[in-house]
Amino acid sequence: AFSIGLATALIVIGMGALKARDLMQQRLSSTMGRLVPVLSAVAIVAVAGSVMAGVYVERLCFAPLGVGAGVASMVSSFAIWMQLEQASLLMLPRHSYPFPSLTSGELLSVGPLVVRPDYLIMLAAMLAITAALHLLLYRTRFGLGLRAIIENSVAASLSGIDVRSTMLKAFA
Repeated sequence: AFSIGLATALIVIGMGALKARDLMQQRLSSTMGRLVPVLSAVAIVAVAGSVMAGVYVERLCFAPLGVGAGVASMVSSFAIWMQLEQASLLMLPRHSYPFPSLTSGELLSVGPLVVRPDYLIMLAAMLAITAALHLLLYRTRFGLGLRAIIENSVAASLSGIDVRSTMLKAFA
């Protein structure tokens, strides 16, 4: 359940990154001092959009269905994902193309294997995010509370964990 909300948030971040890339290409002719506020604003909007999408998914797909509705939650989160995808296509019709290359460098080849450099960047980012999530879930009080809620939300509530607040934070 947590990973579905995270995937939705990452989709929104990806859409924000595409918009940021387009803005950067348009503004590269100007000075760097003028570019920093634009990038900061785009980053803030992307993070805010991700938080809103996560809360949207949690409130519509998981909170109303309660415990034991894993399949229904998953199906409803796919429906929300499709809504968000269609909304992004309506808002940004020019941007409905595959994810652009992050680098303009040449392909890396090791024997018969050929790899684009941006694939390695995405792999490194995925490994870093996975490590950060592991640390969050297994080394913090928040992670312990979240795991307790997933195991048994009633017992977690009785032990003093604010289930509603913790789930909202998990999707935000």
